[in-house]
Amino acid sequence: MKNCLPTTTVSEQSLRLSVLTQFFPPDYAATGQLIQELVMQLGKQGIDIKVFTGQPGYAFET
Repeated sequence: MKNCLPTTTVSEQSLRLSVLTQFFPPDYAATGQLIQELVMQLGKQGIDIKVFTGQPGYAFET
């Protein structure tokens, strides 16, 4: 029986992730800070990440 599985290994593939979130720095919401930490840690593991977010709601200039 012929092997029908793909020959590409996981190490040869690049993982890409899109994150859709309402809050992300410079917004000061805690949710945005947690998402930023998650994205940074996943990025260190070699995952290609794109973050999509709206205009900051709580950010302000001092």
